[in-house]
Amino acid sequence: MGWLSLVRLRQFVVVVNLMGIFSIVSLIQGCATPSHILAARENIAKLEKIEVLSSKGEMAYQAGQYEKSASLWQQVETLDESNIKALYRLGNINFRLGKTLLAREYYEKTVDVSPRYSKAHYNLAVINMSLAEEHFKYYAATSKPHIDLDSITELLGHIDQFKSAQKKPKKSRLDRLTEQLRKK
Repeated sequence: MGWLSLVRLRQFVVVVNLMGIFSIVSLIQGCATPSHILAARENIAKLEKIEVLSSKGEMAYQAGQYEKSASLWQQVETLDESNIKALYRLGNINFRLGKTLLAREYYEKTVDVSPRYSKAHYNLAVINMSLAEEHFKYYAATSKPHIDLDSITELLGHIDQFKSAQKKPKKSRLDRLTEQLRKK
C-alpha cells in the first residue's frame, strides 16, 4: 500500500466518522421537536427572569425599600408560586411594614412548601406569640374581677422577657473575636 493510498484510507475513515456523528446528531435533533425546543427556551427565559427579579428584590430589601422589594418579590411569586426565597422574603417585608397577618400567611406558605425551613417556623412562632399576647392582655383587661390572672400575668412576663432579649443588639462575629483576643 502506497503513501497516497494510506492518506486516502485515513480520509475515508474520517469521512465515515463524521457521517456517523452527523447521523447521531440528526437522530437526536429529530427527537427534539420544535415544541420541545420552544418550551425549553421559555423555561430558560422564565428562570432568567426569576433570577433578575430576585436579585433586584433582594437589593431593594437590603436598602430598606420594602414596597419596591415587595413588588419585585410578588412578580417572582407570580412566575413561581412555590419559590421559597420569594415567600420567605415577602413574609419579612410584610412584617416590617406592620402587616402581621399577611406576614404570617407568607411564612405559612413557606413552611407548606419547605417544612424544614427553620427561620420561617421561628418567625411564625414570634408572630403567633405576639398575637397571643394581645389576646391575653385583652382577656386580662376584660375579665371579671374575681378571675385569677396569676398564670396570665406570669405568661405575659415571659413574653416580655423574650421580646426584650430579641431587641438587644447582637454582637458581630468580629466583636466576639475581639473580646476573646483581649481575654488572652
